[in-house]
Amino acid sequence: MLERDEVEVRLVAALGEGLAETADDFRAAFRQSDGLCLPHLRLALSALGDAVTGVVLRETTVAHQERLLRQLREIVRKH
Repeated sequence: MLERDEVEVRLVAALGEGLAETADDFRAAFRQSDGLCLPHLRLALSALGDAVTGVVLRETTVAHQERLLRQLREIVRKH
């Protein structure tokens, strides 16, 4: 395994630990972020077996995509 791959796996594990915490601070910060790119989202969803973490990842990603879609529609409308 490449060093890059090992680092990605460790970071995804850390993300999972943060999202699994009962305190909502990490989840709130993640929801305010730009989220994960598609390859890292796939990695996270496949690597993190916790159903709660998967739900948070999916819900957050859908919210990010909906926000992006609204922004893109507004750009198209203005141009």
